[in-house]
Amino acid sequence: LTPGDLWSSIAPVLLVQGMYDAIAASSAQLVYACNLVTTPGQTNGFTVADFVATLESFLPRPIQTVLYHSRGIDLERTARYAEHDQAQPVLTGELDQLQDKTILGSDFLAPGELIRHDHAQLALMLGVLLGILPRPAEVVVLRSVGVGA
Repeated sequence: LTPGDLWSSIAPVLLVQGMYDAIAASSAQLVYACNLVTTPGQTNGFTVADFVATLESFLPRPIQTVLYHSRGIDLERTARYAEHDQAQPVLTGELDQLQDKTILGSDFLAPGELIRHDHAQLALMLGVLLGILPRPAEVVVLRSVGVGA
């Protein structure tokens, strides 16, 4: 599951007829890459655990792996997003609320002026989860349920 506006991008896709049953029937690992910032009026003050709990309310089975940005966002971009979009960085919060999940933190922030996920880092982490790439040393593993070494 990819980052995006929870109520206007992700939830509508999960509510499409047949999607629930397809996810229930699939043996694929459910991986969620958590948003970097909140969406004003939708997810104000959300933590990583809030995003996961809300998404799981639309899913037939739990998310197994959560990827989250663990390095913070520079003050310049944070201030610009707060001023123009009223968006705030997603709070790490109480990650221990995410029971029975692999929780991986890394620097998922792409370089540049915008707050966007680094697609190369996301691809790397998916390779780690598939067992085809080694886990980089800088990745924070808070809880591991079969993550590549």
